Amino acid sequence: MSGDAPPNEFSRILALDPRRGAIRIDVAADPQERAALAERFGLQAIEALSAAVQIRQRPGQRWRLAATLQARVVQTCVVTLEAVAQGVEDRIVLDFAAVQPKDAPDLDLSDEDAEPLPDDGRIDVGEIVAQHLYLALDPFPRAPGAAWPADATDAAQDAPAAPQGRDEPAQERRPSPFAALAARGGRGSGQGSGET
Repeated sequence: MSGDAPPNEFSRILALDPRRGAIRIDVAADPQERAALAERFGLQAIEALSAAVQIRQRPGQRWRLAATLQARVVQTCVVTLEAVAQGVEDRIVLDFAAVQPKDAPDLDLSDEDAEPLPDDGRIDVGEIVAQHLYLALDPFPRAPGAAWPADATDAAQDAPAAPQGRDEPAQERRPSPFAALAARGGRGSGQGSGET
């Protein structure tokens, strides 16, 4: 193992051994690991991070990891810069396939979405959980009641005060010209309709 790559902040190495059958483990990040991940992901804090993980072997040197991730994070509101605490829950399903030699006659490429299984058969469950936590984060967290300055303008424009295309406020709208004509007696009075 090369020493030039820094270790993952939340590392839980697991060896996949066909003799073990299905594997069930629970992983949880300690305070130091959560602080390191919060710094990596640009969060104010990660108050909790855990996952219930199950790994089982599938036919053809394949493995499936299924996990339920639960976390509580503190993000920064994109409008007010206030702290925003949010719960995160996510379901992880990930397939691994053993890498076969290119010249293998029975090479099966049907599982194109599977991740390559490392040669030593070891995967980092903690790093998988950490990456899926990042993917599940709200990209635009907002504090309760926080709104962009443009939101108020958009709401006013979307209000049903006037039909689309009119700029006049509802209270200043003039009556229809047909209604004004009828009020003056032009409709049904014989004026203009019977003369040539």
